[in-house]
Amino acid sequence: MSQPATIQILPTEILHLIAKNLDVFSLINLQHSCQRFCESIPSPTHKQLIEAEKSGLGFQKEFYACRDCLRLRPRAKFADTMIKRKKAKWGPGATDRCDDVVPPSPTWSEEFMDLVQAEADSYMNSPGPGSD
Repeated sequence: MSQPATIQILPTEILHLIAKNLDVFSLINLQHSCQRFCESIPSPTHKQLIEAEKSGLGFQKEFYACRDCLRLRPRAKFADTMIKRKKAKWGPGATDRCDDVVPPSPTWSEEFMDLVQAEADSYMNSPGPGSD
């Protein structure tokens, strides 16, 4: 008795042809359906993600396209400053980076650590009192 044919037995070239004809949401679902598809099917481009973001479903679900990790992310994954005013969705100053890829702002001590370290090195390498 023969086993039923599945999409997983198709050659990679055929999978790529199928993937090219899918909308972004279907492409993402196909990629997440199994490890082979995740590894072999190319991820959507940032342009495709922006189009999905502007679609009815993207707008309804408040999805934003992250240009660094190339994923559609929920609004909660973006800092408030990236959602409002000029950086708002499709705004001229939008940076489109989710919280997972935006490095945290350095603290005061981190910003001046090089200065503090240089001062400490200078102190440690200077001759001590009475060592003429």
